[in-house]
Amino acid sequence: MNRSTGLFAGTLSIFGLALVGCAPVIPHELADARTAFQHASASRASDLRPADLHQAQVALSQAEQSFAADPKADKTLDLSYVAQRKAQLAEALAGLELANQQKNAAGASITSSEHAIQKRTEGELSMTREQLAEAARNGQAQSAELDYNVGRCLERLGREAEAIAAYRRYVEARPHDPRNDEVRRRILELEPRQARGEATAPAPRSRHTRLSLGLGVGGIGLALVGAATGAVVLARRADEARYDENRRLAISTDVLLPVGATMAAVGLVLYLTGRSRQAAR
Repeated sequence: MNRSTGLFAGTLSIFGLALVGCAPVIPHELADARTAFQHASASRASDLRPADLHQAQVALSQAEQSFAADPKADKTLDLSYVAQRKAQLAEALAGLELANQQKNAAGASITSSEHAIQKRTEGELSMTREQLAEAARNGQAQSAELDYNVGRCLERLGREAEAIAAYRRYVEARPHDPRNDEVRRRILELEPRQARGEATAPAPRSRHTRLSLGLGVGGIGLALVGAATGAVVLARRADEARYDENRRLAISTDVLLPVGATMAAVGLVLYLTGRSRQAAR
């Protein structure tokens, strides 16, 4: 009796180990997508960007269904990557919307002229972001046009030396462009300011303002680069020959996009907080 019981228990143990060994291994892409969605669900995306969060949930459900149907299918990896990016995008957009709400609350201290300059600069930065995304989709860098828009933004931020360098790159890349006369005129106007060390702003910026602008511009730059690398990976995700390269770009996107969005939001909040304090004095 004892011998039979021992044999039965041993058989059950072997059968249990076989079941565990046959269980499909969850790919890390799907695990990352689940983690990203959980993180986004716990953020302000649930109330500020519910539509984007819902899209991420739908994408994750498609990845889960693909894994359940065929655990080894490459389609599951692609769907998991898309779901992860949509979850991260929803969280980043929620952070930016929260910063915009805080900006609106503190916006009463910004004068109309400063507000106009800010809107123009934001529009040109948005144009630059769209051009960079288009360049990533086409596989060609629209460097000359980007140099022109970056030069305009840097000029308004009072960074004359960098603006002059961007304008000169534009003129060299497009020597026969009709806009070159305007660009050369801007260079001639900026060179004396650079030599005298004068700022384009009506008043010198405090250390607090320089820090906030640095964070904002740097964060936007990182987010743009992250968006570009993510667009490249999505455009060629079916190319198995570039799997390793796409993996490295995907990791870069994972780091650059949320870090850039966070830096931009923090910089904007610091800038508006500093302006409010100056107005209160």
